[in-house]
Amino acid sequence: MVLGLLLAISRAEVWGYASPTLAVVLAASAAVLVACVWWLLHHRTPLVDLRVATRPGVLADVRTQRVVRHAFDAAGDAHVDCAGSDEAGDHVVGLLGGAALA
Repeated sequence: MVLGLLLAISRAEVWGYASPTLAVVLAASAAVLVACVWWLLHHRTPLVDLRVATRPGVLADVRTQRVVRHAFDAAGDAHVDCAGSDEAGDHVVGLLGGAALA
């Protein structure tokens, strides 16, 4: 299912966005995804228990991770800037403010 989706995304421009090949690969990927989810939900001992994702604690953790990730992305300075340091190397760009620390 993932392979078909990645194939369709990577080859869409070559095949053409309205080509039957692209439509067939995307439809097959969707069908395999639906079958996989159905099997995982109806099997007695599934490899991945999808019902875990519906628990309130799990969803709250996922939402918190997304908020924190977007906050760091919005800050734009979530990395150490070695190129902007002086010769002694004692200035580092801060994670949130971008101010140099001595």
